[in-house]
Amino acid sequence: MCAIAGKFGVKAGPKERSKALEVMSRRGPEAAKERILPHGWIAHTALGFVRVGHNPQPLEQKSNTLVFNGEIYNWKELSEARGWKVKTDTEVLLHGLLEDGLDFLPKIEGQFAFLLYRSSDKGDWEVLFGRDRWGISPLVYGSTKDGAIAFASTPEALQALGVSPNACKNVPAGCSGIANEKGVKCEFWFRLLKRASKDLVAGCAIEVRERARASVRSHLTEDPSVLFTALGGIDSQFVTACAALESNGKIGGAITIRPWDPAQPEGKGIGDLPMAANLIRSLEREGIKIPHHTPHLTPDIANRSLDRVLKVLGPDYFNIACGLAEDLVAQTAKAHGGKAILTAGGPDEAGRSYRPWSLLHRDRLEEGFHAVCDQFSYSEGVRAGLVFGELGLENRVPLAHLIESFTNFLPSQKQNIRDWGNGKDPFSIQMEDKILWREAVRPLLPAASLSAKKETLHGATGTKEVLFTLAKNDARYRRERLKFLNRAVELGWRRLIFAPPVALRKKELPVPEGQLYCLWRWSKLEEETFEAGARARYGGPFYQETLLVKSHRPLCHDWMPAPKIRLERQLPWRSRRDGLKKPPPFQNPAVAMRPRTSPTAPIGGA
Repeated sequence: MCAIAGKFGVKAGPKERSKALEVMSRRGPEAAKERILPHGWIAHTALGFVRVGHNPQPLEQKSNTLVFNGEIYNWKELSEARGWKVKTDTEVLLHGLLEDGLDFLPKIEGQFAFLLYRSSDKGDWEVLFGRDRWGISPLVYGSTKDGAIAFASTPEALQALGVSPNACKNVPAGCSGIANEKGVKCEFWFRLLKRASKDLVAGCAIEVRERARASVRSHLTEDPSVLFTALGGIDSQFVTACAALESNGKIGGAITIRPWDPAQPEGKGIGDLPMAANLIRSLEREGIKIPHHTPHLTPDIANRSLDRVLKVLGPDYFNIACGLAEDLVAQTAKAHGGKAILTAGGPDEAGRSYRPWSLLHRDRLEEGFHAVCDQFSYSEGVRAGLVFGELGLENRVPLAHLIESFTNFLPSQKQNIRDWGNGKDPFSIQMEDKILWREAVRPLLPAASLSAKKETLHGATGTKEVLFTLAKNDARYRRERLKFLNRAVELGWRRLIFAPPVALRKKELPVPEGQLYCLWRWSKLEEETFEAGARARYGGPFYQETLLVKSHRPLCHDWMPAPKIRLERQLPWRSRRDGLKKPPPFQNPAVAMRPRTSPTAPIGGA
């Protein structure tokens, strides 16, 4: 991922410019350039894919200066349609913004965050900014201590420009706006639509598959040897199969995390590794051979990476558990010359494969899963990009479009719940998920993959056990544990603990203990933010979709239900008069997530 930053209204000093560029260089290790502007400063650090060495930024044209992070995958088509004689996607973005303004953004297929500085002869200035519909490319902003307006790809770079940690806001996914001397004005240019039942249509598996294959094809790099895939379940198997076939096996390779478990410390034969190996063998039978890397996520490796991941993602347990695995994927790809990684976000939300949320929403599945799909941009959509970016790699998400596509399709093509079970335990539900998607990918995947039991990323990679082990073996944490627990509850951080605090005072449970440990370790890195409390970081109910609420949350946060009274206000259950069975009472998410076979292991989340 590249990095962009700018400070406007007040010129940035040499020290803060140098510090910001130092932070940005992690995301853009190949080149760094800056421009001193009449009303400020703008900078870009590069990780090149399109016309490497011939795509300089900042890109200047008269009084306009553009910096851009990401890639426009349909830039050649846009250039040909408009008659622009350009050689890069950056030039296409500049031409489009100058001709159409922010109305150009819906025409783009890609991931992007940009700043376009414009000034006039009268001394006026303004900055156009925007972010892609799924939030793959991050962008944050805030007012500095000296009264300027600053933008950056990450909060750490923003803080280097003088924005205090608790004054950092994010430009929500699918938003754009204008900043000038009067302040920042931002609005949605894209929102995930809610479809009425009468407008839904039957989706075609062949069309879904071919569009998904075309999307993977468009996300391949010019040099496929620097592209790797994260290989695990059926979604990433499909991405890997398509990338391998489209490149004739020329991609850098596929990476599957070998999980660590106290009972099976070598991690052989567990997690996603057996199914991933099946796909590799299946491709070999087709004459396509790609390297398959299987790094081992041990407690020692996780411990070395944990502070870096916490610094980037914050304390959310599921994001950290997944982020640790993604960090090891990035380390492996980088060690083998990688620059980009294809990940498979999107099908789980599109095909309703999260059982806890099915149980939680139950009689309001359409409305409830719209909220889950919307949350993709603030967790899985941006998370891997933030983690990979710290190691100078790019995240590419070719299947994110499925979320929007599947809003048009019949519910019966997404999920079929045959029996709600005991109404409390998600694992007691008998259901089919991702029905149309499974039909679409069937021709490319081994039969065993399609029938395999779904595991969450944190379960398949063993990070649940790893975090629990770190918590048990950290001597300082053991000494401070109870005192910290009381302080966390006092500051409102209880919502991040997947068990009542009274339970944690009596016994240790793997998931709640791992969450408490993540929160404790993060508090050592971000003491000011921790002491400000949970409400300052997360704001109001998670069902609220207003721009104000979203912009005041961190770039990346896990989806969590609001307290009962807010949940019922946002998604009221239908009454008995509707002829429907009364749903089970609202429960603590930890209780709703506990499977029968392992009383403390959650599902869902990532």
